[in-house]
Amino acid sequence: MLGFLIYEDSSAKYNKFFVDELIKNAKNEGIDLILKCDIDSLFKLKENELPDFAIIRVINPKLNAFFETQNIPCFNNYKTSLIANDKYKTYQLAKKLNIKVMDTLLFDNKCLNDDYPFILKSVDGHGGKEVFFINNQENLKNALLKLNHKKCIKQKIASSLGLDMRIYVLNQKILAAILRESKTDFRSNFSLGGEVKLVTINKEQEEVVKKICQNLDPAFIGIDFIRHHGKWILNEIEDVVGSRMLYKCTKIDVALIYIKYIKNKLQSLNIEKKGK
Repeated sequence: MLGFLIYEDSSAKYNKFFVDELIKNAKNEGIDLILKCDIDSLFKLKENELPDFAIIRVINPKLNAFFETQNIPCFNNYKTSLIANDKYKTYQLAKKLNIKVMDTLLFDNKCLNDDYPFILKSVDGHGGKEVFFINNQENLKNALLKLNHKKCIKQKIASSLGLDMRIYVLNQKILAAILRESKTDFRSNFSLGGEVKLVTINKEQEEVVKKICQNLDPAFIGIDFIRHHGKWILNEIEDVVGSRMLYKCTKIDVALIYIKYIKNKLQSLNIEKKGK
């Protein structure tokens, strides 16, 4: 069985532990998992150069679509990549599924003189980057300059800043929920210094996870909630979800579980082997 593990080069280096764990566990399962970082070259692959499957750890829905048009299973699939990597599409999905979410608008020139404060985000930002707390026109001008005309959303501010919860989901099963909190930033991301701890979730959150999974059929995602007036509200869906918090707060070997899931999924699809 031959698989491609696809990362941007800088991200592969930053996530070396997880990359190595995936490749090691794949080898133990009889899978040749090859790291690929030259994204553009993948679109030029000939039929005999294609893998049996692809673990796509880049934000590039076109790449997921390319492989799927070649009947190559992707983890995550194209629909998950398309929705989860666009915050406005995530908002639209939430409204469609009757999931509570903060009021959100696509940002345009009509918003320039709008009421402050609000949160401004690029639709495709990741890891807490390209997220700005806007409380006056000067903040807005500086943020728009940094975003360089990228597509953005304007979002109502949650009542509890610097606090959120990520629920890790693999094979539509909840692995764990991690609470993230920052004492110094309105963003609570672990990569930005947020403190983390393992927590339990309620039935309402379980139902949100179930609705999202039934619609997207994801392999491995994070579902993020923010706190607003005592209620947990859906914030984002993470397609290329990091695993550092899982390894820090739990004894879950997510790389092993992920590889075993992929192997079982491929066997159920009767994928022809191309590996050694």
